[in-house]
Amino acid sequence: KRGFSMNFNYSRPEQQGISPHTITRFLDKCEKELDSLYSFSIVKGATIASEGYYYPMKPDQLKMLHSVAKSINSLAIGIAIGDGKLHLEDKLIDFFPEELPKKHDPRVERISIRDMLMMASSSVATSAAFKSVEGSWRTFYLSQTPYDEPGVFFSYDTGAAYMLSCIITKTMGKNSLALVKERVFSHIGIDTVYWLEDNDGNNTGGWGFYIKAADMIKLGRLILNYGSWEGQQLIPEWYMREATTKQIDTYRNPGTGWGYGYGYQFWRFPENTFGCFGAFGQLIVCNEEKDLYVVTTGGCTREQNRRLLTIITETIFAESNDKPIPLDDPAYRELQNRLVTL
Repeated sequence: KRGFSMNFNYSRPEQQGISPHTITRFLDKCEKELDSLYSFSIVKGATIASEGYYYPMKPDQLKMLHSVAKSINSLAIGIAIGDGKLHLEDKLIDFFPEELPKKHDPRVERISIRDMLMMASSSVATSAAFKSVEGSWRTFYLSQTPYDEPGVFFSYDTGAAYMLSCIITKTMGKNSLALVKERVFSHIGIDTVYWLEDNDGNNTGGWGFYIKAADMIKLGRLILNYGSWEGQQLIPEWYMREATTKQIDTYRNPGTGWGYGYGYQFWRFPENTFGCFGAFGQLIVCNEEKDLYVVTTGGCTREQNRRLLTIITETIFAESNDKPIPLDDPAYRELQNRLVTL
């Protein structure tokens, strides 16, 4: 079933330089090697070349995107910086001096916005770390011991995204969700979205973000176009280009699974691609050179999540062409029959 048509066209994949056989191989690999692929979309420019939803997944079903939330939070930071409310070198403690615990590692005082965006600030790896915290989550974060001098060592840090979200609320007078709804989602046609909050009304930042599965396609187009939508720059282009460029190495942190680097809450991927990476198969993978991106939702293990990224690279990106290719009616009919019975 097609997700939506607003702002997007549909075409046969051959017209976008992609063979139906390529998409069939992509599906074969996913079904053989992954526990569950829930949905996929292949988009070139503003044209959807192919998409599919595995029953009972539907285009309008709300899906939690896990750590893709970090990238959405980064959009909010980019807006705040563009408005002059924040600067990359602003220090974290300047926003919450009253919540800094008396006993703290002195390196905490040197953590900047940029350090947190790069996950080079502290060591609160997952959202689970906050579950047993009875007091202020911000004080809890500020009481942790960084792995290294801020800005030097990449260490997966979901807590940093939460702190960035709190900074958005404090500087913009509204939380991250309200800001991106007003400044981004209202322009690109996303009207149903939820984001978990703490007791103070701050969004969790690094997790708990829900959106319709089909609306991920709109996010992909916005990211591939560096914050531009229909000729309107919704997030500063310079920020989006820095955010999606490697700012820090990731090879020293074994939990990441690859060494392609990290930007400002966006990942670098194989073959000079970039995008968003959420647990269990929530991916937005952008190839600027080919003006092509792939969006998936799924239920994969950690190892399978990495494998899904590789499958996308080995099939969709590797086999796509810059120009239309001859139509292959039998292969296209076979693919379409498969897509409606996933």
